[in-house]
Amino acid sequence: MTLSPIVVALLLVCGPAFGAASATNSIKTNVVSGATLAAGEVDVVVRLANLCGMATVTAVSTVRHMGNSTILAKGGERIEGRKLTFEELQIHRDGWEWRKRPKTVTKTIGDFWVEEPARPVLEERTIVQVGGRIYRIGLLNGIKPEGADLVLEAFLSGKVIYASDHVKDSVAEIDFADPSWIGLTLGECYITFASPLKMVTFRVKDKQVTITGVVRMYE
Repeated sequence: MTLSPIVVALLLVCGPAFGAASATNSIKTNVVSGATLAAGEVDVVVRLANLCGMATVTAVSTVRHMGNSTILAKGGERIEGRKLTFEELQIHRDGWEWRKRPKTVTKTIGDFWVEEPARPVLEERTIVQVGGRIYRIGLLNGIKPEGADLVLEAFLSGKVIYASDHVKDSVAEIDFADPSWIGLTLGECYITFASPLKMVTFRVKDKQVTITGVVRMYE
């Protein structure tokens, strides 16, 4: 079949755009209120991540923190045993932060930009399975996978003790099925949840988890 000169011209002009659109159809998006992205803007984020060395983008999300909003582009996952790794790139957008675009910007497309060194960061998570469901949890400051198993199972099954009625009331709105990180700071254990963004402190004694406090994190 012979293509007409007009069709050939359209393919030459529009071909890359068509490719970008089809490539981003399978990308997962998770955006928060006040930091949304249109379909064409997701395409721009993917192109910028590609320019920064991320060959494949599997997910794009937005995050709010202390009045600022940023974008995270995520690469494909690799699993070795219980260790899961993936690349992640933080992307900024003009007007989404208090500060102005700094001079250290090295990659940019329109309103979207990445600071130097403009390379993805390798992130690591631990796979925890509770009740047949898989969770991807970040472990910090010496927390072991076995400890994460114990803690997450206690939270998800409701097998926790509350240090006070006030603490129990404070966690009522937290979705324990949306955990993010488990860590240790200043001798105290904590677990963070994304919905809503809160940090719950706890202690473990004789394999019993006791919730001691709740800290609402800035969004």
